[in-house]
Amino acid sequence: MNRLGKILGSLIGVFIVTGLIASVLVLVVVNVFPPAANTTIEMTSGEMGEMASVGDMIVSTLTVDDFSGLMSRKNMLPIIVAAIFTGLAVAKCGGQDSPFGKVMCNLNDIIMKIVDMIMKFAPLGLGAYFANLVGEFGPQLIGDYGRCMLIYYPMCIVYGVVFFPLYAYFAGGKKGVKAMAKNIFNPAITAFATQSSCATIPVNQEACDKMGVPQDISNIVLPMGATMHMDGSVLSAITKIAFLYGVFNMQFTGVGTYAMAIAVAVLSAFVLSGAPGGGLVGEMLIVSLFGFPGEAFPLIATIGFLVDPMATCLNASGDAVASMMITRLVEGKDWINKNQWVIHLMDKLPASAGSGARWHGFMHTIQKYIKDEGEITMKVTVIGSHLCPDTLYALQQLAAAGAEIDFKDILSCHADLKAYLNLRDNSDLYAQIRGTERLGIPCFVKEDGTTTLNLAEVLK
Repeated sequence: MNRLGKILGSLIGVFIVTGLIASVLVLVVVNVFPPAANTTIEMTSGEMGEMASVGDMIVSTLTVDDFSGLMSRKNMLPIIVAAIFTGLAVAKCGGQDSPFGKVMCNLNDIIMKIVDMIMKFAPLGLGAYFANLVGEFGPQLIGDYGRCMLIYYPMCIVYGVVFFPLYAYFAGGKKGVKAMAKNIFNPAITAFATQSSCATIPVNQEACDKMGVPQDISNIVLPMGATMHMDGSVLSAITKIAFLYGVFNMQFTGVGTYAMAIAVAVLSAFVLSGAPGGGLVGEMLIVSLFGFPGEAFPLIATIGFLVDPMATCLNASGDAVASMMITRLVEGKDWINKNQWVIHLMDKLPASAGSGARWHGFMHTIQKYIKDEGEITMKVTVIGSHLCPDTLYALQQLAAAGAEIDFKDILSCHADLKAYLNLRDNSDLYAQIRGTERLGIPCFVKEDGTTTLNLAEVLK
């Protein structure tokens, strides 16, 4: 549980920090190259709301002055806050099994069905609105969007080429950068082509395996990152905000404006992306919080469709890089050296082998590696897990020393797990470990039958 808590804490920290870095980059870019400069779009059918102070924004963003205000789509964040408190209260009063919980579950199912039906027709409505804009403004409108794309796509490339290597260097130094550069291409191309972070998870998993990221970390980070880690979406959100400021002839300046832009961008990417239509909800937040009229929504919604391939490319490929950073925070700065041999062995396995096949042939590949690298100097049985970094490090050291290894993987073989539990319950070796949260792996059985938990003792 301690390791899980450390993984989740590091995950949240990495996701927020990388989102803030992306926010700073896009703020610099849109101020140097305004996406709506010389725009010919004139929105006159709606009235602009007034921008309040930062304090007033926070209060008005999170609260309403009357309960009926929670029923309005203009108050998205108060609805979310109310929903969170309601959910916590329901959980303390019986959760889903309580009468009210069952009603809420049924209502949720009904609402999701309604949303699903509406979303099937939503593209038609949005397409009709955009067709009307094109008919009214003609190529001038396309030109404005073209400038926005010319700013956004190169900015994303700069972010991937400059900041991804910096993140990888933080994670594992020069070896981290090399591992990232060698394995990031497939996830990036898959995400760009599918425009789906979830569809990229299997490719990302394979990339993380090749980069030496422990599977217990990648198995948590990649699914959560597919809906929560959205650097590309942060870049697009602030680009949309700056675009609307230009369209409505407003100055995109001021600490308060920047702070609100960052907050809305991170919120829409970090919190709302996992919800159905979450991107559109984020765009509604932009329109609502900055006081833009409703006519502004289709403009940035269209930008969202145009930038989605590159945004998804950064979002998904960034999950693999984030996995490396989280591994560094969880296991220490020397993690990549401990797992470097795993990278070497994974590269020796056929590229067509799936994750299961890779681990099925794990020990066979180790033995082949030993024969390729040198003569066998000793025989040792290693009891541990392929998910345990200490076990992997021990296997590396023993392989480098020329040991013939009999690896008992307690998470892959029921018989090995039973034998290990019997050893742990009855051996004096585990006297100080029994009753604690420590597993006591790896454990080593030497040629003379003696057991030890000390790797250095085995290597002597």
